[in-house]
Amino acid sequence: MSTRNPTHEKPSHIEQQVWNAWNAIWSSDEFKKKSEQNKINRRKGVVGGKAPPTHNGGSASHKQIAIDIEEYIGKAPSVYDVFMFTHTKDHDGKTFLDEKAKKVHDFIESRRADLELLGEEVDENELFYTAVGGHDRKRRVYGLGSYGRSIFPGNSSEACSSPDTNLEKHHLEAKIQKLEETIEQQRVDLDEVRNTINDMRNMIN
Repeated sequence: MSTRNPTHEKPSHIEQQVWNAWNAIWSSDEFKKKSEQNKINRRKGVVGGKAPPTHNGGSASHKQIAIDIEEYIGKAPSVYDVFMFTHTKDHDGKTFLDEKAKKVHDFIESRRADLELLGEEVDENELFYTAVGGHDRKRRVYGLGSYGRSIFPGNSSEACSSPDTNLEKHHLEAKIQKLEETIEQQRVDLDEVRNTINDMRNMIN
């Protein structure tokens, strides 16, 4: 049943016929089942007790938090900086409020290490966008609220269907490029060795 009208009394502006129809819907087993499932979904699977918070930004918008961080560190923060601030307990950067936030963090740090090993430049905004799977169907970016739309003004059709697939493709392309560069350098070195050998032979002759 809806909790917006706990007394279940018909509001004066609702016709009796409409009110009867609504009550019939609210009383149906299908509606009760969906209502209970939606409640569980909103509470991140917690049935009883206090549901865990999804962020700790309070009433401040993510945009305002980004401004405050910029004033504190002296430069514009990445969206990952904002995410870490709002999704860890007491903003400590390590105690995550839920498992999803931790998975995003672990994914980013793992891929950052891979990119640095390959000598690739790390774009934290792009890395974060990939880690969370891009925009959802409602054009939202996980963990950023409405602030995400100003940073990533794309639409749901641009959402990443699989973060791992997209980033692994980037890794493979980077590795191929590195191998090609290595091969080219080896060719240059081999040419230099050949030239040196020819010079030595000319000296002998």
